[in-house]
Amino acid sequence: MILACYYTDSKFYLLEPRKKRVSFLENAIISMGLSHVKVIADYSYNIKDIKGDLITSRAVCRSDTLVRDSRHLLESSGHYLLYKGTNTANEKDLLDDMQTQVFTNTNRAYIYASFV
Repeated sequence: MILACYYTDSKFYLLEPRKKRVSFLENAIISMGLSHVKVIADYSYNIKDIKGDLITSRAVCRSDTLVRDSRHLLESSGHYLLYKGTNTANEKDLLDDMQTQVFTNTNRAYIYASFV
């Protein structure tokens, strides 16, 4: 949502399978006037009709599982930005077929990854 506030000329899709969270996100989108943001109430592996340049996540699942289940949604030149906890170094190693960078901040880390 923060990226959507800044990048108003881009489309954003928020994937969330839980109905209560979908309702919250839709209300926030309306309240903030973010007409370029759409919530999709489903899991990434069920979605077939969208593509993105950047896929972000926060504490969804292991990095390799997330990439496996969402790779079909990523444009060929796209990237992942994964918000992770302190075990990120281990998770980076799970993405052995990708070029990765890890950025840390206090007890959080981010994996920036793309296919080689």
